[in-house]
Amino acid sequence: MTICSRTFVAESEVINRFCFISNQSKSLVTPKASEAQSITLIAQDTSVSPTSVQRFINQYCESMPKKYDYLPKHLSFYEFKYLKGRMAFEYINAKTGTILGILPSRLSRDIKDHFLSRYSYAQRCAVEIITIDMNAGYEKLIKKLFPKAKIIIDRFHLVQLINRSMNKLRISIMNDFRTSNSVDQKKYHRLKKHWKLPLKNVLDLSFPF
Repeated sequence: MTICSRTFVAESEVINRFCFISNQSKSLVTPKASEAQSITLIAQDTSVSPTSVQRFINQYCESMPKKYDYLPKHLSFYEFKYLKGRMAFEYINAKTGTILGILPSRLSRDIKDHFLSRYSYAQRCAVEIITIDMNAGYEKLIKKLFPKAKIIIDRFHLVQLINRSMNKLRISIMNDFRTSNSVDQKKYHRLKKHWKLPLKNVLDLSFPF
């Protein structure tokens, strides 16, 4: 009997060489990643590990052609959590909602390097409006990178700030009534129970006559 001392790997269109995950499973990851789903949930739906899901998403992003020859007049800056609470940065076309770029870091130096290395001064000067959250670091950065752009605070974050301030004031007043007096106790429990009322639109409230 002759021993060749060699091995071989079976090849198929169903699965890539040296890979244990089928191409069909991989193809399910990308469409789900475009929806509002966590990596863990995508992993459960496609029967692969969260690490594999993240790797497939990264591979897909790297394979996509990147064009850095255009910036719209209206931009929006956002940040979001990924990979165990780490924060990423993305900038989008504020009118169409198209994602123009995603960075794995929200640090000012990384954002600055990204725009300086990919967009010319003329392209950056063409940006007229940039919508941001209430991150003070973005405001300073925008003035350097986009000298002609006006800064607008996203109304969602303004409403969020107002709601938090209202809740903080309500809790402060509520705690003033935290005494042994029966009248104060009633006021305390009312403020605690009906905490949503100060946050409602006045048109949605009913006033007894």
